[in-house]
Amino acid sequence: MAKKLFALNPGIILLVSVLTFPTPPYPTPNGPQTRPSEPRVPQTTGRNLPDLKFNRARTANITIEQRTFAADHCAVVERCVRASGRRSLLRFDIAVANVGKGDLRLGDPRNNPRVFQFSPCHGHYHFRDLITYEIHNMRGKLVFRGSKQAFCLRDNYRYLENAPESRGYDCDNQGITAGWEDVYDRSLDCQWIDVTGIRPGRYTLKATLNGSRRIQESNLRNNKMTVSFTVPEGTW
Repeated sequence: MAKKLFALNPGIILLVSVLTFPTPPYPTPNGPQTRPSEPRVPQTTGRNLPDLKFNRARTANITIEQRTFAADHCAVVERCVRASGRRSLLRFDIAVANVGKGDLRLGDPRNNPRVFQFSPCHGHYHFRDLITYEIHNMRGKLVFRGSKQAFCLRDNYRYLENAPESRGYDCDNQGITAGWEDVYDRSLDCQWIDVTGIRPGRYTLKATLNGSRRIQESNLRNNKMTVSFTVPEGTW
């Protein structure tokens, strides 16, 4: 069917792609999925490129909790949870460090609406699909998938001891100074994965950074992280 549609009408290439790579029978992702056709971010990097990696130490403590959301809650509106009502949330901190020789310079997100999206609930721009998450059980089966709802890319803390002073990147002028890290605390709205219906047991969280390759980096081999965690007994 996919080949027939493609031959009759080349204008529906995106539909053919979806049919070629169907979504498996697990809960739908939290937010739009990355597609290879999406544009790269225009970067002012000079001769040196950034190198983004996870600071795994900040993701060591993973917990699960339950919250109730009204239908008009921002988390429902922005698809950080799959539905309103009582939801089970996997909570954790995540941190992105720039260990490259060059700054990640993205600039004013208003100048690049194709990769940044304004959030009326949060009042600032989100970078689309910076990090994607998968949860696998101990047999290696994918049971949940979620997409990070980015707040902004900015300097939070010095990551390397020899890092220079921060260039002052923030939500209005996004980027990460070489040697600094951007931290997303578990207390922030949408810094979770909706795992409603998950069963007690051991699981692995698999995170991928810059999977769409829209950010140019000097090294792509350190863009993945896995962390094991346990869901305690109970109804989630």
